[in-house]
Amino acid sequence: GRGEDLFAAVKYVNDKYPAADVVVVGYSLSGNAVLNMLARFEDQMKIKLAISVNGAIDLAASAKRFLSLENKIYDKYFVQLLRGFNFKMYKKGFFQGSFAGVFAKLPLNANLIDYDNLFTAPLSGYKDAWDYYEQCSAKSMIAKIKTKTVILTSKDDPIIPVETFLNLKAPSNVEVVIQSFGGHLGY
Repeated sequence: GRGEDLFAAVKYVNDKYPAADVVVVGYSLSGNAVLNMLARFEDQMKIKLAISVNGAIDLAASAKRFLSLENKIYDKYFVQLLRGFNFKMYKKGFFQGSFAGVFAKLPLNANLIDYDNLFTAPLSGYKDAWDYYEQCSAKSMIAKIKTKTVILTSKDDPIIPVETFLNLKAPSNVEVVIQSFGGHLGY
């Protein structure tokens, strides 16, 4: 949900291809990262257009949605993917010190919030999952964006609550489009 990695990629493209028109598109969690990046690093890069599709702009609200009965299967699947990916990274030596034993602490029935508490937040320097969610959610940062931006979401998204977009304080260069249907990235 943070914008630093995306900023590094955009900065690389800006430096390597200074005449290129850069369009940045993010989906779901990376949709939040696009908006986070713009709000924090926009003056250090050149972007023609940004698009966030079903962006998780309120990370806590989205994480809580994973706990609902209808999303339990997605939560379990997503945590298994994260666990597998990070275990591969661990085996390659990417995680040292206190993170070496984090996999043993993660219960087999862990949910996304558990995972973020034990792994994501401390790895990125946050106190806990709630601190990570608060600091990285783009919802409160969108008013700072100056680049032409389109935010697309749907009322029936089971993971990203449409309520987070309804009273969004967006500047005139940020267009918020709420579709009736589309689910989570199912347009």
